[in-house]
Amino acid sequence: MKKELILYKKVNLIENRPLLQLLSRLSLIIFLLLLLVPVGYIAINDSVLKNELSFLDFNAETSLVRIILLLSKKLISIILLFFISLVLHEAIHGLFFKVFGAKKVTFGFKRGMAYAEASGSYFRAWQFKVIALSPFVGLSLLYFILAQYIPISAFLLFALHTSGCVGDFYFIYLLIKFKEIDWIEDTETGINLYKKN
Repeated sequence: MKKELILYKKVNLIENRPLLQLLSRLSLIIFLLLLLVPVGYIAINDSVLKNELSFLDFNAETSLVRIILLLSKKLISIILLFFISLVLHEAIHGLFFKVFGAKKVTFGFKRGMAYAEASGSYFRAWQFKVIALSPFVGLSLLYFILAQYIPISAFLLFALHTSGCVGDFYFIYLLIKFKEIDWIEDTETGINLYKKN
């Protein structure tokens, strides 16, 4: 198969500093835009905020220290849930790498990014789209379910996760832009795009 393919483009996501800076900026913009959702939701329905913060049990005797401690506990739980989301995100990538034939999948952390990697594995363009988008779709559904119970936290997790998917979205953008791409090779630093000879 490799003999039939022509390397079209190498995408080095890890070592390409200008690309990383661009994706970081886009990630921040996505996060800030998505924060408008819970802010707007609270503005329309202020009872949501009261329900989600009901654990504070506000009354005349509630001390400022107690409020700060309880809010800190809530923030820590959101951070913990976000890190669980990161693990799930990469596990979903790894699962689909395996489903589509990768022999070996490794997981790690480089340059502030968690990753699942199947270096040397080749995937059809449609398979790689599934691999790239499945964590976003799967975890977005999970956040939608969580929003029925803890809407503000779920929206915040959705915003954090979606902004963190910017690298996956970039890969999808490339596959849409370069329609002639037939195969993608996963590498230690990104992907290689191939077209048939």
